[in-house]
Amino acid sequence: MAWIKRESERRRLTQAGRIYRQDRSFVCGCTVQDISDTGARLRIDKDESGAIADIPPEFILSLTPHEEALNEHLSVTRNCQTVWVRDEEMGVKFLGRRPAR
Repeated sequence: MAWIKRESERRRLTQAGRIYRQDRSFVCGCTVQDISDTGARLRIDKDESGAIADIPPEFILSLTPHEEALNEHLSVTRNCQTVWVRDEEMGVKFLGRRPAR
């Protein structure tokens, strides 16, 4: 088994998320499978047929319920960069906290 060096420890999580383009247009839903301070592993929702191909290399990940997903005061968002894609899963690197405006 290969040893993978990570910048920070990943924690298992099952959290609904939403992926948005930088212009704040919705792309698809996802589930955060695990997360760390520097990145996450996402599973794209099965009902989002072909959505993984529509995800840009850099995007906004929201971990806040739909109605408040991009609310400046209530949202938890991260700018992400795709690191790898495998079937319906993808690994992302956090580019820093994105203020929701």
